[in-house]
Amino acid sequence: MKQIYKELLFEKNYLVSDGEGSTDNCFEVIFTFAALYNIRIVSGEKLAQKDMIPFIAEQLGIKVPETFYRGFPASVKTLSSDEMLFDQLYHYTKTYGLNLFEETGHALLESFLDKTAFRDKIKIKEFTIISEKEAKTKIADVYGELLQSSRTLGDKQYNLVLEYLKDYDVEIKTCGSKSTAIRLLADSRNLNLTQFINMQDVIKLVEEINYRLYGSDDIKKLNMRNPDKKFITDVIDKLIEGSKCDIESYCERRAIWIDLLRQLSYRGTDDLLARFVACWDCQRRGML
Repeated sequence: MKQIYKELLFEKNYLVSDGEGSTDNCFEVIFTFAALYNIRIVSGEKLAQKDMIPFIAEQLGIKVPETFYRGFPASVKTLSSDEMLFDQLYHYTKTYGLNLFEETGHALLESFLDKTAFRDKIKIKEFTIISEKEAKTKIADVYGELLQSSRTLGDKQYNLVLEYLKDYDVEIKTCGSKSTAIRLLADSRNLNLTQFINMQDVIKLVEEINYRLYGSDDIKKLNMRNPDKKFITDVIDKLIEGSKCDIESYCERRAIWIDLLRQLSYRGTDDLLARFVACWDCQRRGML
């Protein structure tokens, strides 16, 4: 399963197993989760895998090196000033004098103390390990929830929806945010998404493509390649086919529409398309 899906499920306290776990080291792996990351596995213990350990560390941003004073802060309080100075000089000489940067150095005179100073502040996180099949079901649910949202999706959420749309042949039944529909339409080129926009949104779609692919935020200066022209033409045809040809709605930006249609060399064939082109002709003659 792709990393983007695993990361999303991790945020919801799920770990995804790519296959059957090894019963030989399940206990050691689960113990490592608890010891290093304060994670308790409440279900799916037999699916635990070693490669989950670095994955968890990456998600939590944990890469804590061993400290010079292993029992800090309690153990440092037992050292005198001379002992602390000796330990530090020894450590610096070994590290910088002998160039042993790869070896972890520790204080020689530090007495062993069980480091419990911060344990009372640790919050245990409960996780469930699930199979890839179960993970796909949960991802599908999240995908549906994100598409239903009327709010503009964040980049991480949007990338998940786009990735899922590309990876799985799913029917798009709803899209609560028009801005999300326009972005998805520009990135996926899935014409089924036209059901969630109107004719006036074509200009916003062109602006999205113009900025994303051509690095321009000036829609008055269009120089689109043929595949993009064909795609915009297909979107217009799809909207007209779905009876979303509201002529008045796009006459408000007549100059932009005229330039766009000119670039597309747009021509209609049936009655609805003829109305569209007739409106364009009127605009060019300054009749609207």
